[in-house]
Amino acid sequence: MVEPRRLEPRTIALPRALAFAAACAVLAALLTFAFVRPRGESGGHLTDFRAEMVSFLLPSPSLTLETDDLAQAKAWLAQNAGAGDVQVPEKTRQLPPTGCRTLIFRGHKVGLLCFRRSDGKLAHLLVIDRAAFADAELPPRRELKQEGEWMTAAWIEQDKLYLLASQGGIEQIERLL
Repeated sequence: MVEPRRLEPRTIALPRALAFAAACAVLAALLTFAFVRPRGESGGHLTDFRAEMVSFLLPSPSLTLETDDLAQAKAWLAQNAGAGDVQVPEKTRQLPPTGCRTLIFRGHKVGLLCFRRSDGKLAHLLVIDRAAFADAELPPRRELKQEGEWMTAAWIEQDKLYLLASQGGIEQIERLL
């Protein structure tokens, strides 16, 4: 009678097991950081919003509605982004609009309205419901911040947070406010 062959248990080399365990720990830490937020930060910080929106603007975003009619673009945003009556800064209103679209920031709709500057570059006005930021601290007045090669201005008006972004320095953004 032939005796059945015994299979020897395979052993995983210790360095391989340690590398796997380390990779799992890093993945768990990243997932925890990405999905678990301290109380009062469920909607995100203005810093996160600014960084994510500016990164979306490179390269120039595709627009759902291309139009040079500001009233038409604002009406489209009111209907599709739930933006209501978008308040465009006076100096930005003097630029020709190129169109608009909607984005999503952590489950909240964002309205994007684009304008053509005299140098051919674009200025972007983003609007989001203030409730997207829950209890996060938001600026009491316009806050100017550099984000890479972009200058941004953020402010609260009624129940909305506005972010104006344009390539260039502080002088450029001040020309749009």
